[in-house]
Amino acid sequence: MIDAVRSQGASPYDPRSRLASQRPDEKGAGRLSEEAQQAVDKLRKRDAEVRAHEQAHVTAGGPYAGAPSYSTTRGPDGQLYAIGGEVPIDVSPVASNPEATVRKMELVKRAALAPAQPSSADRAVAAQAQAILLDAQSEAREAKEAEKEGKGGEGVSGVTDNNSHTMDVNKSKAAPFDGSGAKAGDATARRKAFGAYQNVITALDGAA
Repeated sequence: MIDAVRSQGASPYDPRSRLASQRPDEKGAGRLSEEAQQAVDKLRKRDAEVRAHEQAHVTAGGPYAGAPSYSTTRGPDGQLYAIGGEVPIDVSPVASNPEATVRKMELVKRAALAPAQPSSADRAVAAQAQAILLDAQSEAREAKEAEKEGKGGEGVSGVTDNNSHTMDVNKSKAAPFDGSGAKAGDATARRKAFGAYQNVITALDGAA
């Protein structure tokens, strides 16, 4: 069984140990009755299964898994046999880093489901890691979208400013000139002068 824990210090877990950390000794097994020997055989099988189960958690959990601890019973031969066990594993999100949290929770899930026959507690830890993983993925997507929107807004603003500036420059150049390229004020003066000249010619014709 794997046991979810939250990191509270520099170490992501608090390793625990019990007197049953050592494998049972086979000494004295030959002096048992047939019934007692059968019981010992079952305990040995169970002990091996439990230890293999917990070791699978430890191997897959990497730096986030703690040391396994075992619940034991004493067999007819006087030896202690593991009949249950657990491995603490850190399920704390990585602070201010959703992408790292996603990677961590993927590893935690693999560790929880590593044994050939995960227990209900193992599946519960995997579900917890999955929930944290989904939250982290959502947070990472929102951060990327916000970053894209920020960059996109800056680009649109810059283009608009440049276009407006270009249009203003074109207007300022076109405004003082007419189609011929001469200044509008000079053209008006010429028209007025030509009109005055025509008036003089008309007056002279009438006098003649």
